[in-house]
Amino acid sequence: MMIIPYYAFFHPWVVISNSAGCTIKVWVENTTSPMLIRYKKSVIVIMLFFVVSTIVLIVLYYQFSQPSKATVINSPYPTPTPSGVNLVPQSFTNEFVTFNYPNVMSFRPTPSFGQPIVSVISLSYPDTQTWLLSIEISNIPSGNLNDNGAYKLRISEPTIYELSETNINGTQIPIMIDTTSQTFKKVAFLVNGQYQAVISLAGEDPNGNTSLDNTLQMVLASWQWHA
Repeated sequence: MMIIPYYAFFHPWVVISNSAGCTIKVWVENTTSPMLIRYKKSVIVIMLFFVVSTIVLIVLYYQFSQPSKATVINSPYPTPTPSGVNLVPQSFTNEFVTFNYPNVMSFRPTPSFGQPIVSVISLSYPDTQTWLLSIEISNIPSGNLNDNGAYKLRISEPTIYELSETNINGTQIPIMIDTTSQTFKKVAFLVNGQYQAVISLAGEDPNGNTSLDNTLQMVLASWQWHA
C-alpha cells in the first residue's frame, strides 16, 4: 500500500493505493494551512464587498426613485402689482362739445343715427373686456331730462339701475349704474338747455374699476358745451 499526498484547489487530499492498482482519495482537513487561511480571508472580504455594494445600491435607488421636493423660500422683495391703465388725457372737439379722454382709447366708426340725436362719438380700448365709451348728444327742446329716452328707460327699472350723483365743478350729474352686470357699466347724463349728452362707459380691467372710474371722471370734469 502506498500513501501519496495530493493537493487540489488549496485543499489536501491523501491518495491510498494498493498493489492491485486500486486507489482511494481521502479528504484531510487542514485548518492550519496558511494557504487555506488566506483563501478563507479572501472569500470573506469578497462577500463583505458584495454585501456593502448591494446596500449602497439599494440606498441610492431609493433616494433617486422618490419624487423631488421643492423648497419654498419667501422672497424678501414684494411682488410687483400691475399699475393699471396709464390715463394720459387727449382732447376732442366738435361743434357741440370739447372733452378729454385717455389717449389709449381709439375712435370707432360712427354708427348711423337720427333725430333727436345730433352727434355720436364712440371710442374703445382693448382690455379683459373691451372698454366702450359712447357719447350721444341729443336735441330735446323741452330741456327736461325725463324726456330723454335713455334716462327714462333706466329710471323706470330701479331693480336693474341704481341712480347716484357726482359733483363736477359744482354741478350735480346723475349717473345710472347697472347693478346686474358683473363688469363696469355706468351712464352719466349732462344737460345744457335743449342739448343733452348721454355718456356711457362699459368694460372690465384686471386691476379693478379704478381706471374705468377715472376715465369717466376725466370726461365729465373736462366737459365744455359749445352749443
